[in-house]
Amino acid sequence: MLVGDTCTRGCTFCEVKTSRNPSPPDPMEPDNTAKAIKLKPEIMVECLISDFGGDLIAVEALAHSGWLKVYSPTILRLLSNFSALLDIHVLGTFSNFNIHKVSA
Repeated sequence: MLVGDTCTRGCTFCEVKTSRNPSPPDPMEPDNTAKAIKLKPEIMVECLISDFGGDLIAVEALAHSGWLKVYSPTILRLLSNFSALLDIHVLGTFSNFNIHKVSA
């Protein structure tokens, strides 16, 4: 997990530690992440739509970077917020990329 060991989502099906106010990120995280990738280059990155706060330009930039391997819209969350359903159209932009698209 990137940006700390605490998630702000609080999904009921997940065993990850959650908090509305997690600790600030470790300033060494970019270096530590780079070291981890160097040790295990086949490491996969998965992102959820909500990771981007609706910033579709950021989603597209990550898709073009080649690092994203799994892109996952959380359908239950989308259904609870109709405007978030608009984000789902982004999935169509990934048809030419080697990205697995899943829904949770």
